[in-house]
Amino acid sequence: MKQKIIIDTDSGMDDIIAIAMIISSGNFLIKGITTVRGLVTPIIGKKNLSKIINFFDTKIKIVSGLDTPINKNRLKFSFPDSDRVNSTKLTFLKSLLKPVKIQKQKYKVEDFIYKQAKTSGGISLLCLGPLTNIAKVIQKYGIEFTKNINEITIMGGAVYASGNVAPAKYAEYNIFLDPEAAEIVFCSGVQINLVSIDATKFAPATTKLKNKIENYKPKTKYGEIIKSIIIANKNDFDYFYDPLAAGVLIDPKIIIESKNVKIKIAQKGINVGQTLPTAGLKNVGVITQINSKRFFNLLRKTIQ
Repeated sequence: MKQKIIIDTDSGMDDIIAIAMIISSGNFLIKGITTVRGLVTPIIGKKNLSKIINFFDTKIKIVSGLDTPINKNRLKFSFPDSDRVNSTKLTFLKSLLKPVKIQKQKYKVEDFIYKQAKTSGGISLLCLGPLTNIAKVIQKYGIEFTKNINEITIMGGAVYASGNVAPAKYAEYNIFLDPEAAEIVFCSGVQINLVSIDATKFAPATTKLKNKIENYKPKTKYGEIIKSIIIANKNDFDYFYDPLAAGVLIDPKIIIESKNVKIKIAQKGINVGQTLPTAGLKNVGVITQINSKRFFNLLRKTIQ
């Protein structure tokens, strides 16, 4: 039986790779894709992903989510402009994608996620951006929502490694942009698999790999998209952040080491957004080491 999941994403370049990997694996019944503020605005994310899904000749519900963090004061923070340009414009995929008409959305993202979880008899979440949407569902529906969640796989945080938010580098961007939302999700009691920078540092997006992939000949539309993104990558992502989160969901044997901890999110000071291991319910499995070869073989197979 296929695993039922919802993908929550900020629609960045590497998010698209992750989504292509999940769909092409054939292991999942995707109950919807929800978009959140991050590398791309939720509305543009919905438009871009609608074009991607149309290119894949498949039908998946895409729902535009929240454009404002739980604490509105966090709106002054964002990914660097250089990181957002390619993800927003999809210039590297324009030759492949066609315009798609977007229907007006008549419901809120938190109601959509809750309904899918409630009617699915147990569902998993793959979270590839800030956790605003998921926190909002938890705030509104509480245990009536969380009791229907099997597990959440999150790309975010830096527990034992340095983060990627300059200059202090305590935090990772997905958590940094909405630390209040992250705290709500991590304290929900749901089982979480955390694909943090501790793990993604073992999956670098090197020039050597890029040159190798340039010679690959994709046999599917999923492969075409993934190859195009990797070839177009010019410091948009230095590591395969979101693809690794998809990878461990597709093939858990990619994980070599994971530490069970409780995570607290720093809310103030120079380390705001930092993911801190603390005492309490150990509901978070922090992935600290992966089988890089196994991950890159999965990526290669998806492309070819």
